[in-house]
Amino acid sequence: FTRLEEIGFAWTTRDLEAKKKWKARFSHLEEYKREHGNCDIAQKDSPLNNWCRAQRKKYKEGDLSEEQINQLEGLGFKWAIADQESLDKLWDNKFSELIAFKEQNGHCNVK
Repeated sequence: FTRLEEIGFAWTTRDLEAKKKWKARFSHLEEYKREHGNCDIAQKDSPLNNWCRAQRKKYKEGDLSEEQINQLEGLGFKWAIADQESLDKLWDNKFSELIAFKEQNGHCNVK
């Protein structure tokens, strides 16, 4: 069984669907990183933020495959929530983005 799982063998269609969904969310995270230069999702209730929190939980529980861990780490994904200094830096970066948005659009209504 282990050898089959090592090559990505899916035992059920549910396994296939889960892998497909994981790859789709990972692609979304890659896109986010290309746009923002990091994997620090600022929107607390976004689907991508929820997925990232779930990956951290699965990592702590040992429920991620080595391949998934390597992919996330290769992207610069952080397993621990940032300390206050990192959060302050993130806030400053997002605030700077908002200022630039306002200068370009004349308002702060980011959608």
